[in-house]
Amino acid sequence: MYDKNIAYDLSLFDEKKEKKNVVKLNIKKIREKRVLKAKLALLVSGATIFGCISLAAVVFIRGQASLNELTAEESRLSRELQEKESLCIQLSMKRESEISKDALRSRLKENFGMIDNKNTEYINVINTSDNGEIKEDLRGFTYIKNQFSKLWNNLFSF
Repeated sequence: MYDKNIAYDLSLFDEKKEKKNVVKLNIKKIREKRVLKAKLALLVSGATIFGCISLAAVVFIRGQASLNELTAEESRLSRELQEKESLCIQLSMKRESEISKDALRSRLKENFGMIDNKNTEYINVINTSDNGEIKEDLRGFTYIKNQFSKLWNNLFSF
């Protein structure tokens, strides 16, 4: 239990080299890991840049294709509009030629055998006389009969 030499620590007087706890790093493996990480980062960034450039090229080509289609559609519609305008002008000129006085006179002469008269007479088709209606003032039995018939019609008009 009790040790007599406990009070003496002889190790203090020994001259021993102290060993330090030094960890040696494997620098070669660390460098290899760094190189691999750098290569991986370069590969990922290169793939990302390639993807972005490819996407931009696809969007540009698709835009050019749709622009080309729209231009073709616009030129087709423009040609169609010119054709319609030409047809409209032709029809308006034909109508004017049919309505002209000389053409009308010649058609009346040919179709209806009318005589060519140099004196033109204008006929007024509007009646200028004022006409008005006088409404009878209905009293008595006729008034009651009319009111009853209106009521009857309103009730059973479903």
